[in-house]
Amino acid sequence: MEGSKLGADVEVVCPNCHGRLTVSDVDGYHTFRCHVGQAFSLQGLTAAQAEEVEVALWGAVRALEEASALSRRVARSMTGLLRERLLEKARTQSEQADVVRALVMGGQSLSAADAEPPQAQDSSPEADDTAVEAPGNVVPLRPRRTGRRSRSRRRRPSAGRLG
Repeated sequence: MEGSKLGADVEVVCPNCHGRLTVSDVDGYHTFRCHVGQAFSLQGLTAAQAEEVEVALWGAVRALEEASALSRRVARSMTGLLRERLLEKARTQSEQADVVRALVMGGQSLSAADAEPPQAQDSSPEADDTAVEAPGNVVPLRPRRTGRRSRSRRRRPSAGRLG
């Protein structure tokens, strides 16, 4: 895919460097490239984008929990209406963190599995012995990262709050 023709601009950015992406179509295969030369297949880009979304959502959970804890801490030193207002803010932030956490934990967001082509049904007798997940129970695939630094993702426990 070397050459001067970069391809058409796309509406997403590179998940690694956040630079502009272009897409080229060669023999029916879409290749996405950023301005520094990183390349992705459609499946690879979907998996990387899913990971970016998950990291951002967990960051939102953390930020909301920390803001709630700070609001509670400040409220302890206040009295009257200001104290009540800060406590209400802390409750709201805590509820918002729970909503985002439920979204991530529920598997309803984009996952690497969304980029995979549908698998053909196996009609062999052994196929009847396999468990099938209910619709909506998406088990996110964790693509192996090669050639670049891996991000550690820490999941925050659903029980217990900061503060």
